[in-house]
Amino acid sequence: MDPLFVEDLDTLKANLRLSGADTTTDSDFDTLLQRAVRSVRVFFRKHLSQARIEKIQAVLQASPVDPDEDDEYLRELAELTEINQTWIELSYLMPVLFMDASAGSGEVYEEEGGFRRTAQEELEQMRQHYKNQNISNLDILRGDETFNDTPNIRAWTFGGSTRNRRVGKSWRKK
Repeated sequence: MDPLFVEDLDTLKANLRLSGADTTTDSDFDTLLQRAVRSVRVFFRKHLSQARIEKIQAVLQASPVDPDEDDEYLRELAELTEINQTWIELSYLMPVLFMDASAGSGEVYEEEGGFRRTAQEELEQMRQHYKNQNISNLDILRGDETFNDTPNIRAWTFGGSTRNRRVGKSWRKK
């Protein structure tokens, strides 16, 4: 199964820095990659209408370094979002492949640049970064915003004291 917006599976693998992974000889890795691609296709269908997906797909792929029309930028944004989301999916799926020592594929995870020796905390930060980026991208891909709109500001508050302290009060020793 091919990606929705990225040209083909080889291009997707290259963008994920997994181009050295041989899916022709490692069927377990190929299965997980296909699962990630399928999951990303469902992700897009959950967030975009079929008509919107087809409209974006209809835009010819521009040179990645020089899109010049809004539709070409939209296509480029869809491709980048697909790459990000596939990375997120693989970051959850690939460790499973190596836990059971499947087919000697353990080298792929450690040797491929996209996942090499990444600490769990750093991996989670990267996932969150891509998820946040994808949320913003989906607003544009859906047509809720345009490239010229001011991006939505999303703010959260966490905990904090409900007591009102006088200025400087907490700094004084008793």
